[in-house]
Amino acid sequence: MLHGNLSISLLTANPVIDDIKRVFPATLELATLSTFIGIVIGVPLGVAAAVKHNRVVDYIARVIGLAGSSVPVFWLALTGLLLLFHARLHWVSGPGRIDPVYDGMVDTRTGSLLIDSLIAGEWDVFKNAFSHIALPASVLAFYSIAYLSRMTRSFMLEQLSQEYVTTARAKGLPERRVIWRHAFGNIAVPLLTVIALAYSSTCWKARCLPRSCSRGRASARISRARCSTPT
Repeated sequence: MLHGNLSISLLTANPVIDDIKRVFPATLELATLSTFIGIVIGVPLGVAAAVKHNRVVDYIARVIGLAGSSVPVFWLALTGLLLLFHARLHWVSGPGRIDPVYDGMVDTRTGSLLIDSLIAGEWDVFKNAFSHIALPASVLAFYSIAYLSRMTRSFMLEQLSQEYVTTARAKGLPERRVIWRHAFGNIAVPLLTVIALAYSSTCWKARCLPRSCSRGRASARISRARCSTPT
């Protein structure tokens, strides 16, 4: 263990460290993109829900937060989106990181197909890889949006009820400045902690998606075995 020797995998007959090196970049790529989408959508949604408390935007944010806490990730990925957007509508590609025809066209530098294809200038490979990652990233981003919007809303509601916010509004400061500079500025530190927790949780969820660790049959078996391991 101290020398990095994790023995031989019973599923692939390869060294465990080699399997980790092969599949971990895909998980990291998926989790990073999902968390980024969650931040871009979830944080503004939480702020809007707090500002428009007990209005339509707030109700929408509550429903999203409730769904994100109750709907299993594997059900949403397989039956909710994979069968609809891939099998029925054909809007996105299915499981796997890339189509076999593009496999090996880009040299591995960072482990991320999106970044490696951009560095190599292979736009066809980039488009194909993006079409594969779009669906699982959207699934995981939904849970990030639900969690981040719920926490941001809670933080903002607490700050908007403080006396300094009432004082700032009484002084005639623009509402946008009161919200984003004063109230939102005070939740930046705890919100960063929440984002870090959401990122780690997304990395964990990414293991159980059909795409996250799949480059071949062996990797698919690794993913299934990990998801079925009792905790």
